[in-house]
Amino acid sequence: MTTPRMIANSFRNYLAGYDCLVSISDTHEVTLQFSSHVNPQENITIPGVALDLLANDEAVRRMSEVLHDEFALLLAGARRTPRIGRACS
Repeated sequence: MTTPRMIANSFRNYLAGYDCLVSISDTHEVTLQFSSHVNPQENITIPGVALDLLANDEAVRRMSEVLHDEFALLLAGARRTPRIGRACS
C-alpha cells in the first residue's frame, strides 16, 4: 500500500528544493502541500489528487516535471494556482 511517506519521498527525489507534506483522506484523495527551500513562506497546496495516480513512481516523475515549471511561475508571482490538471494527465 502506498503511504504518505512514500509519496512525499518520491516527490522529494524529483523536486529538489521542495519539501512535500502528504495527507490521504478516507476517500483516498491526496492533498499535497509543497514548500520551497528558497522561499519557505510560500506554500502550494494541491488537493484532491487520486491516490492511484500517485501509486507508481513514473506517474510521480511525470507530475513532478510539470509541477517544477508551474512552481517556478508561482514562486515568481506569475500565476496564482498550479494547473494541476495538466500535471495529472
